[in-house]
Amino acid sequence: MINRVAPEAVLRQLGTWVAGGHRIMIGGDAGVGKTTLLIALASAVPHEERIIKIEDSGEIWLVHPNVASLEARAADDFGSLHRGDDETGCRTSFSVADAVDDAMRMAGARLIVGELRDGKAALALMMSGHASITTFRAGSPGDAFEQLDGMLRRDTGTGIDMVLELLHQEGPYLYVQMGWPMDTDTRRHAILGVYELVDITCVDRDDAAQTVRHRDSDLGFLPLWSIEEPDVPGRALVRDRLLDALGESWGDGSD
Repeated sequence: MINRVAPEAVLRQLGTWVAGGHRIMIGGDAGVGKTTLLIALASAVPHEERIIKIEDSGEIWLVHPNVASLEARAADDFGSLHRGDDETGCRTSFSVADAVDDAMRMAGARLIVGELRDGKAALALMMSGHASITTFRAGSPGDAFEQLDGMLRRDTGTGIDMVLELLHQEGPYLYVQMGWPMDTDTRRHAILGVYELVDITCVDRDDAAQTVRHRDSDLGFLPLWSIEEPDVPGRALVRDRLLDALGESWGDGSD
């Protein structure tokens, strides 16, 4: 089933990026296969590397020999708002953001995080510096910018512009948009586009025109591949390699 969501070359390239330690966010509305794609991509993590899986409900099942799991929990009726157990012995909350903080102290190279729903968890993950894969509820790259900005401001008081600057400085960050293709009569979900976070002042004019920006920021998501224009991906410098047109060689490891 996973082979039907995108051309083989696109899936192969995504797997290559995962193996190489790139950070990936998978966006889409409910029911479009975000978690299914996350599970498939996580299988590309080298087996000698440890994965720390973080979620608030046990729906991610990874086929990998080296996985540690952290699960968020709500406080019970008498628990405080803080993590751990209070002086009464009541169970208290343990958030996804708490789990990301704990994972940063563990010997784990990879973070797999279920759907981001609050700004504290998003900020902790984005600023962790770890290779990661996560999912996010957004109908487009532009929606992702706006919703992340709203969550961050609501929960942390920090806008997305500063976070994007730091995120971009740490290396390649990719966004994969899932959805329903417009040119099909079947309810088959698919990858609609693959994007990289870029500084538009460092790409050529044509690529800058394609880039989805957050308001007046110089940073935005440049399309590397789109279901609407499958043979004309954008160009982006990814780990010192300039991607060429989509084809069988697009991800074969050659320079």
